[in-house]
Amino acid sequence: MPNCWKHHNIVVSPAPCLTSIPLTTDMTLDALLGYIVIDSITKSFEYTKLSSRVSEFVWGDTLKKIAKYLYILKDYDPIRFLSFCNLRYKGPGGERIATNKYKLIDDLLSQVLNQSPFKVDEPLLRSDYILQIFVEDTLRVVDTVTSKKEYLVVKARVEHRIKGRRVPYLMTENFEKYGAEPTLSQSSFGNTCDSGTVFEFTCPLYYQRTIDSLGRKIHVKSSLTDSDNKPMLKKGARYIVFLQIGLACSECPAGLYYGIGLLRSPSNPSYNYKIFKIDENNIIQNPHDEIGAQENLSRDQFVDFLKQRISQIIAF
Repeated sequence: MPNCWKHHNIVVSPAPCLTSIPLTTDMTLDALLGYIVIDSITKSFEYTKLSSRVSEFVWGDTLKKIAKYLYILKDYDPIRFLSFCNLRYKGPGGERIATNKYKLIDDLLSQVLNQSPFKVDEPLLRSDYILQIFVEDTLRVVDTVTSKKEYLVVKARVEHRIKGRRVPYLMTENFEKYGAEPTLSQSSFGNTCDSGTVFEFTCPLYYQRTIDSLGRKIHVKSSLTDSDNKPMLKKGARYIVFLQIGLACSECPAGLYYGIGLLRSPSNPSYNYKIFKIDENNIIQNPHDEIGAQENLSRDQFVDFLKQRISQIIAF
């Protein structure tokens, strides 16, 4: 674990720092084509020129193909894809120089979502994982390094995978260790995400600093904290969650380090985090209708709703 993150008590995971497209012989044909297509688009234009072109795209074959390949690449291996987004090349002195690939890909995705007529496309395409989980344990921790932010670390067991075939290696001391730190290589991109896989993610409980009327910085509760100041994710409960990987540290010589947490909509910050409880009657709790699904759907109906749209996306 990088020294700069050891004392944050936040779940982080290592992955190689890529200097080329991460193509392998065991990839599906769609994944191979996806990397070639996305890499070609982001290499063909300077950032400012591509950004202006992207804003002119309307909902049609081009954006639909981009949506298709972005979904497929994240589903195939979310960690590998984010490492590709943070692709770096070697400078004349051997130093690693970052590219604009992450920003370019984010612009492409933003235009897809701006033009798509389907509300559910945002969580489907922005998320790295869509999983049904059972919460085995939770732990409240405080980041003592940066402004004392408070987090909930969730130890979860996968019951059903909808999106995201690999989860990060666990690099945490919040619960027991699950194995030694892996040796980083071009193939070190996490563990297979199967039913029964145990992993961890973090949820901010107090996460945002705001300037009040007197110019002071204050901490604000996240929507994951109830009126009694208790986390809404409960040990022993089942949920369908939309998760996202974020870059935690890019300065470590060995590679990049990532954190994983719940997805939140950047286009509408008032949205809650994408987490849906499965109650004792197997009904999905969706009080805000955030993704365009009907209320009071059973777990099976909710999953079918997601998979139906996913099938449409990957058929573009």
